[in-house]
Amino acid sequence: MPDFGFSFQDKVIHTCAFFVYGMFLQLFLARTLRLRFGAKYILLFFLIGCLFGASDEIHQYFVPGRSSEVMDWMADTSGLLLSLVVVFLISRFRVFDKK
Repeated sequence: MPDFGFSFQDKVIHTCAFFVYGMFLQLFLARTLRLRFGAKYILLFFLIGCLFGASDEIHQYFVPGRSSEVMDWMADTSGLLLSLVVVFLISRFRVFDKK
């Protein structure tokens, strides 16, 4: 496997964790705040999600034995984006429509 300069497995774990977080965040936006999928929804989603990911990395900077990396935050953001795409595709094709 080529050397990417970072732990590929670690980035996959970050992406998967934030994919799950992104799905729950979207459930919160849709069910609790009653937002529909659109520009405001996407903006709020990325604002909350990216700030949470950044705060997690900043927190890790101060924890002994942990490291804070921009690449981890980017992997977190890619997990958020992936969850957004999945929800968009589900809503676009109305997989869960009760018709």
